[in-house]
Amino acid sequence: METLKGYKWHIIESDERVVLNIVQKLGISEILAKILVNRNICSVEDAQIFLNLTLKNHMLDPFLLKDMDLAVTRIAQAIDKKEKITIFADYDVDGATSAASLCRFFKSIGIEVQIYVPHRLLEGYGPNIQALKKIKDSGANLVILVDCGTVAFEQLNVAKEYKLDVIVVDHHISLTKLPEAVAVINPNRLDDDFKYKSIAAVGVTFFMIAAVRKYLRDINWFNINGVNEPNLLKLLDLVALGTVCDVMPLTGINRVFVQYGLNLIARRNNCGIDSIIKASKICTKITSTHIGYTIGPRINAGGRIGESKLGALLLSTDNKIETDNIAARLEVLNSQRRTIEIDMINEAVAQIVSHDVSYNSSIIMVFKNDWHLGILGILASRLKDMYNKPAIVASIDKKGLAKGSIRSVKGFDVGSAIFNAKAQNLLVEGGGHSMAGGFVSKAENLEKFHNFLEDNFNSTPYVKSALDKMKILNIDSIIDINALNQSLIDEINKAAPFGNGNETPKFLVKDVVLKYATTTKGNHVIAFVEDQYRQQTKKFYSVGNSYKKTLKLIAFHATTTKLGQFLLKNKGAIIDVVGIIQQQNFVDDGIEMIVDDITVKS
Repeated sequence: METLKGYKWHIIESDERVVLNIVQKLGISEILAKILVNRNICSVEDAQIFLNLTLKNHMLDPFLLKDMDLAVTRIAQAIDKKEKITIFADYDVDGATSAASLCRFFKSIGIEVQIYVPHRLLEGYGPNIQALKKIKDSGANLVILVDCGTVAFEQLNVAKEYKLDVIVVDHHISLTKLPEAVAVINPNRLDDDFKYKSIAAVGVTFFMIAAVRKYLRDINWFNINGVNEPNLLKLLDLVALGTVCDVMPLTGINRVFVQYGLNLIARRNNCGIDSIIKASKICTKITSTHIGYTIGPRINAGGRIGESKLGALLLSTDNKIETDNIAARLEVLNSQRRTIEIDMINEAVAQIVSHDVSYNSSIIMVFKNDWHLGILGILASRLKDMYNKPAIVASIDKKGLAKGSIRSVKGFDVGSAIFNAKAQNLLVEGGGHSMAGGFVSKAENLEKFHNFLEDNFNSTPYVKSALDKMKILNIDSIIDINALNQSLIDEINKAAPFGNGNETPKFLVKDVVLKYATTTKGNHVIAFVEDQYRQQTKKFYSVGNSYKKTLKLIAFHATTTKLGQFLLKNKGAIIDVVGIIQQQNFVDDGIEMIVDDITVKS
């Protein structure tokens, strides 16, 4: 039998006694209990905690973070003296949600702030000297950097010369040395033992907001100033967006953030989120999948294509007319982004297929003159998923500088590797975290940088086993096509939110007939399969029209792949399909399967 994507299929064998015990003690369905046990949640107590998350049981004292006291004291001083405060944010969803969270908190206590988001193409990532001067000249005395700043040494030295106080709120990997700032709040500081290392910048921002509120409460500021103490739970829709879109592991506090946040999103309290959902034409209950693959890319589109501030404005304003207009603009930009992305993917794959990039490399690297800088990260992510290898993507400008993005696999800390490469003068700039990073190098150093990463990769313990695991497709259960209904979706979603660290359950549907396939925008393949066969003593027989169900399949970015081409050219084939079962995004009662792999039976 042929496996079209080359995965080794592994149907997880659960201990039936453990599953039955959880079913009986908690009164849940067998399929839900099996999903939990497959994720090593094997005791009744652990299952109960997993299914009944509370923020109270996971929230830590925010003052456990290094420099939190310094940051809070300076912010309280700015509030008391009515100083002008600027929030400087990265242009991605994590930056936008961090900025919007701070903006909404300050507004709720009567403090107006301004937001500055750098232009990706003209200013690049993080604070730049020209922007800091502009902020100082605008009259601001305090700037809060969110989702950036941990390694902005030169820029923050200049800010100090400008007498501009800076607070850094970040989550990217740090060096031993820290930049000149009033405070650097980052759980990934080398000297910080804060429990939650894998929170997004918006999570760090939420902790800081909680600390500021606690401080103001302790000094009786709310009563003295006649201000209602804000309910911080109202910010968790933003925290959920940033956490999912920055691909943080959905375990512990992150899972709590996202579950609470999804409940808030369902109520449409944030009119910016409501506008982007309506523009996306989603009519079903919002899940983490919608955030990651539909909502997030639209919020990101402004930063990628050149209108960097749109995401932060969308999420921070309560003017419905304004949010509807921004959402419509982001929809247009996202469409442009998709067009550019398709062209770049085709060019990158052509490089690989023509052996400009070796299949034998441990790390894929592709580059081209003047590729769109805003799409490099997406392209790197797509190639990493396609080839199950880390991917480097770079664009070379007319000055001979290569600007690039890297996406890694579990087991290889690309953020640390980038810092080490910079220390060896292979890079002009660079930074990131374990799974993703960005860099600037001289074009002539690209191959040296690639070789350096490959050497690091090949000498990293556990990387080979991590890659081997990526080639294994873990399957939670075999399921009959006729059992795919809303009740099953509801049971599966009790283990949600799903994402990095809490993978969406995968199911195997056996012996279905390929009836029809076509392509759609974005290089996706849509196919329909029917159950016309049942297996009995190794024979297939038709069960007639009375027992026939059609299932919609979606193979993303598959038009030019082996799997996609098979679906398009082999009507009538009998196949087994592994994938994710979900409610159709745009149909209230439709069920669809997102395809991971296919085995051809005949």
